[in-house]
Amino acid sequence: RDAGPQQIQTRASRIVAGFIDIVNNESVTAGTSKPFVFSYPSDFKYPPIATATVVNRGTSDIGDDVTVVIRSITTSRVEGIVRFNSSGQVTTTVNITAIGIPT
Repeated sequence: RDAGPQQIQTRASRIVAGFIDIVNNESVTAGTSKPFVFSYPSDFKYPPIATATVVNRGTSDIGDDVTVVIRSITTSRVEGIVRFNSSGQVTTTVNITAIGIPT
């Protein structure tokens, strides 16, 4: 449940960051998508503020034409999809950063 805006000292917050491999030198078709789930090592007290960023790890421009959408942010994980807007060989990861109040 959303606790609304809160002001806390930085030392009272928790930052979790990591990445998820989505595809590794795989052929993708434009319009297809792959789901991802990133679980935090331990739960937050409330759903944190989270961001997801696609990283093109390959040499193909296909990896530059990718969209990431976060579908759900909970106290224990982030769920989303990566949508490929062009067809071809691609290697991509998603970086996740979550900032919130620990339990």
